[in-house]
Amino acid sequence: MTFRIAPGWRFFVYVTCFIFLAVAFWTIYTFFDTSNIWVITNAYILSLSSSLLVFSVYSILRIKNESVTILKDRYEVTYAFRSKSITFEETKGFTVDENYIRLHQMHDKSKPVKISKYLGDQFTFIAHLQKN
Repeated sequence: MTFRIAPGWRFFVYVTCFIFLAVAFWTIYTFFDTSNIWVITNAYILSLSSSLLVFSVYSILRIKNESVTILKDRYEVTYAFRSKSITFEETKGFTVDENYIRLHQMHDKSKPVKISKYLGDQFTFIAHLQKN
């Protein structure tokens, strides 16, 4: 069973990032206009638009790739650039806070696995966690 980010959130992020990308490309395009003599302002705007571009690409990749898969013996959590797997036996418990569902591991030194609370069917996922 695979849980992804809710469709409403995905739509919102895709539309917002498309607007951000359009603004970033437009400001980068206007940066190379040689008639403007405000070099400091251009450098500032270029750095802001480059940051907006990187943020938008990362957000699109994160929304596209982020998922939680429940397999026969483990959870697989996939993020934008990496994935993590934790077996049912390694899971000590879980907590739910404002933004995340955290899977705690038996080893106290290891960080809990953070799962976004904006899953499409978070209540089914939490019910599954309570059963195991």
